[in-house]
Amino acid sequence: MSGLIHVNTLAVADASVHIQSAAAQTESNHQQSLSIVANNAENFGGKGSEGFQQAIAMVNSQYAAHKEAI
Repeated sequence: MSGLIHVNTLAVADASVHIQSAAAQTESNHQQSLSIVANNAENFGGKGSEGFQQAIAMVNSQYAAHKEAI
């Protein structure tokens, strides 16, 4: 063995495209989720309420974990 690592550049490029697509879709879903929460603010007690802030924080936390995984 020569110590070189063989990299299948086509597979790496393909994986990169899929990762970028997943990241873009996750960001889109995040924004849509925030919009849904904002559009339903009254169900959480209004935009200034603790319930609303908790809902926004939960959405942001969940998507942060997803984005980190990607």
